[in-house]
Amino acid sequence: PCKVCLEGKPVPNKGSHSSNNPYVPQHPGEMLHCDIVFVKGRPRLFAIDHVSGYCTFIIMDGKNYDDLLKGFEELLNAYQSHMKVVKVVSTDAESVLAVCDTYLNSRGVKLHQRIPGEHEKFAERAMRVVRERMRVKLVELPYELPRDLHDCLAAEVIRTMNMLPNSRSHPLSPKSMVRGEQTNMQSDLAPPFGSALLAPVASATHSTEQKNEIGISCGASEGTRGGVKVYLLNN
Repeated sequence: PCKVCLEGKPVPNKGSHSSNNPYVPQHPGEMLHCDIVFVKGRPRLFAIDHVSGYCTFIIMDGKNYDDLLKGFEELLNAYQSHMKVVKVVSTDAESVLAVCDTYLNSRGVKLHQRIPGEHEKFAERAMRVVRERMRVKLVELPYELPRDLHDCLAAEVIRTMNMLPNSRSHPLSPKSMVRGEQTNMQSDLAPPFGSALLAPVASATHSTEQKNEIGISCGASEGTRGGVKVYLLNN
């Protein structure tokens, strides 16, 4: 048996140990499992809701204390904007996460850390699913994806995961449980990631002719109804 796979499973399995956590949340957003993940060597804050399985991906400049505070602030503000009360944040036993205890307490959030040597299994397993889906898309693309667009790929994978029901949220979707929004087939279905698009761009001259340039679809633009992020070539 692979020890890494057994360690990443959130439920007890033969060869792994169970996490002794008597706290069982009942409402979406009440308990978040957070971990620092790396995309192309750059640290990112990843969180998954215990009840609904709603995932959040936050881009950080680094892994120091100030960057983590900004990441947690963005995470808590997002759930607060959806009228959800975060009570517990669960992480693994990293020292850089332990120093965020004071800030989380000031927001009314309690920090639960795993024992040293034990991973945050819920977050580890969810991020592994994200990486597997990213790898499938990278193999499917007929070109090598630029390094700076891997964050866009991860965000698009997580966005589509939040729109689909899972074992925790069934028959609802994580998006509807946390944000209270139903999936709109006309605005939420963006062109496939990495596909070629013709995008209108601003012309340098004041001509009435519409100027279009070819670009690459980088997924839906969050916060813009029906918007699509496009990477313009040579721009």
